[in-house]
Amino acid sequence: MPDGVYNLLTGPSPELGAALVEHPDVNAIAFTGSTAVGRQVARTAGST
Repeated sequence: MPDGVYNLLTGPSPELGAALVEHPDVNAIAFTGSTAVGRQVARTAGST
């Protein structure tokens, strides 16, 4: 697999999550966590 195809980032940082979900070069996000945060991820990712 080429570098950059799969990246794993862990942690509770809202800034990190927001940057990933909003970035135009990120094609997919897999999320585990609270329902409230999942809804925010879906809302933000869905708008792009």
